Formats: sequence, structure tokens, C-alpha cells
Amino acid sequence: MAPTLDNTTSLAYDSINSLTMAHTTGTQAKMVMIVGASFGFVRGAEACTYAGVAATLLGNCGGADGNSFLWYVLNPATGANNVVVSWNPSATWCRMTARTYYLVGSLGAAFTNTASSTTPTVTVTDARGGGLVVDNVGYSSACTPTLGSGQTNLANMSGQCFASQELSTAASVVMDYSCSGGGGNWGTVAVCLYGLAAGNQVIWL
Repeated sequence: MAPTLDNTTSLAYDSINSLTMAHTTGTQAKMVMIVGASFGFVRGAEACTYAGVAATLLGNCGGADGNSFLWYVLNPATGANNVVVSWNPSATWCRMTARTYYLVGSLGAAFTNTASSTTPTVTVTDARGGGLVVDNVGYSSACTPTLGSGQTNLANMSGQCFASQELSTAASVVMDYSCSGGGGNWGTVAVCLYGLAAGNQVIWL
């Protein structure tokens, strides 16, 4: 069985150096939280916590603008708790999204890509087959993103940070967007979530 989305929240704010967002995590089995963020015109000391527990960085890419970060928390605390993303020095803006999934057996490696264009894209290798690919995209200027085929929208924060997911049906999955409203620098990070292994054994990578 593929991992299943539990809940998603998102928040956008300007001119600060930390952002706190409430997220409610369900009580289902084998939970994992994925947090994505993008910062405006700054790269510094970025960190993320949920319910006071430090998140682990999966990957990041991009420069001072058009950057993208992706963290995860295994077995996140249930109920309503705060996601806190902090950075130094202050950014002109921060956009972030948090997603919780259940029936997750393991995570694959993170894949990243960055460029300057109107078509953010990253290709994710699905080493086991049947995974659920999740991403986070940071875009330097506000735009209207159109998702690629097969992707389901999860968040769009001011057209500067957006996220989606897609169930894999092949050995590789392309997560791509077409952005109208002007070109920009962008960074995208994506990872494949896998379901429970045979016999419901959980193997965390």
C-alpha cells in the first residue's frame, strides 16, 4: 500500500527570520512529516522543528533567491503542534508548507535541480517502484504555476513556493511546472516515499 496523505498546511509571511505554523497530525500508523520552505533573497543558517523536535534536512538547492528546502520528521507528535522554521539573516519573505503522511515504510534519496526559467522541473528515480513522490519548489518572483501531468497540487503560496505529489508508475518521475507571469530563478527538491514492506515490516533509510 502506498503512503497516504494525512494533512497539509501552509503559511506565507514577509520580512522576518522565523515562521511558526500550527499543524495537526493524525493518529494513523507509521507517520512521517515533510516540511518544505523557500526564502526570499537570503541563504543562511536554516533550521526546522516540529513540536520542539528537530527535523532532518533531506535536501536543499538554489541561491539567495529561488531556493528550496525539504525536511522530514519521523513519527511526529500527534495532535496540534507548531512547525517552526528559522533562518539568519532575515529574509524579505518566507513560504512554507507541512504535510503528514501515514503508512510510510521508508524514504528514498532527495533529488534537486535549479535554474533560471519558467519551467521548474526535477526527475526522481523510483528505485523500488510504486512510490509517492513529493516536492517543494521555490520561485524568485510571483507566478501562476501549472502542474505537470499526474501531479496533485498541495500548496501554492503567493506563487513563490508550491508543492505537489504524484504516485509513481515508472522507474522515474518528472515533477514539472509551467509558470506564467514572468521568469525567475528556481530551486526544487523532491523525494520518494515508500509504503510498508512485505509483512508490514518498516525499514527506515
